[in-house]
Amino acid sequence: MPASRFGERTYGKLEKDMMALYLLLGGAMLFLWGRFYRSCWLRNLFVKVSFEKDFVYCGEQVQMTEVIENRKRIPLPVVEIGFRIQKGVRFVDVENTTVSDFIYKRDVFSVLGWESITRKYQVECEKRGHYRITQQVLETHSLFFRREYRLEEDTDTELYVYAGKRDISRIMKSCESILGDVISRNKVYEDPFAFASIREYTPLDPMKTINWKASARTGNLMVNTFSSVCSRQFMIYLDVWDRGILKADELVEEGIAVAASLLRSLVRQGLETGLCVNAGDSGAERRGITLFPPEKGQSHLSGIERFLTENFDRLEKTSFEDMVKEVPADRIPVFITREYHEELENLLRDCLPREFPGIQVVICGKENKTAPRQEGMLKILPWRTV
Repeated sequence: MPASRFGERTYGKLEKDMMALYLLLGGAMLFLWGRFYRSCWLRNLFVKVSFEKDFVYCGEQVQMTEVIENRKRIPLPVVEIGFRIQKGVRFVDVENTTVSDFIYKRDVFSVLGWESITRKYQVECEKRGHYRITQQVLETHSLFFRREYRLEEDTDTELYVYAGKRDISRIMKSCESILGDVISRNKVYEDPFAFASIREYTPLDPMKTINWKASARTGNLMVNTFSSVCSRQFMIYLDVWDRGILKADELVEEGIAVAASLLRSLVRQGLETGLCVNAGDSGAERRGITLFPPEKGQSHLSGIERFLTENFDRLEKTSFEDMVKEVPADRIPVFITREYHEELENLLRDCLPREFPGIQVVICGKENKTAPRQEGMLKILPWRTV
């Protein structure tokens, strides 16, 4: 065999061996890289989804923030972050969402080593409720997308969407009028612990009211005066049970919003206010009823606001008539209903304490012809007992 041909065969065999070696080395490197990437892609990778605020009011917008931080040298060419949240909120100007029984959102990031990426989205809160993100999914791929690595981790991101704000100026005028009447009725009963002022003595004043220090200072007999005994407690009775064949969810929501707005206004004015709703747990003391006794303060208001984010369809209910059978005599009642008929009116009049008047707020749609002189969605009926 000629030497030249022998050299060609030897060179060709060497080429094939080298190609096989390169392929073997490449395959080994891919294998080792895949094992290495699988073991370390999640190391020092931090993902956080949060809302700008703990709560907002229905109809407002809130900012959501996604932060992914890669605290290692190894870059992550593709990382997908996915989570789901209950329906009732809407991502503004965001396309990568899917809506079915939940709202599913997925975002794709490309993160270099020692890099942090932050994305912010505006979320419009269309419905009251308690929205939670309890789990987030992280996904990545090996080189050439040959394999997919996935991790599901628990998280606790929540947002309370409180009932919307409503114009309750007319209701507040009725409450202030009733409160003024109560103060006038009880003016003769003075509270000895509620000091009001000092004035000159008259023959009708009892001797025990004389302020001897003030009398010595002025040279005339002076007496202490005291404020009257007066209950400043309001109790809101809210009907959330829609018993009609044709559901009127918008009226139920309107009633909840009116009750929440009235509660905020009364509590922020320093008045003790409570709430009674004809929906509750079956194991409660009064089945199908949830009661918040009258108190004041931000913590009391926040507790009721959070309760009013509940989905009342999941709770046991009782009739509004059964709920208002026992109205305490020392509280000013405000009834918020969607019904207006003679039987209910007579029942509420009978339930009113003798010392106080009451208010019924009727939430009515345009098709409701039974509420006379209605104005939009609201009809206020102030009552006085005889």
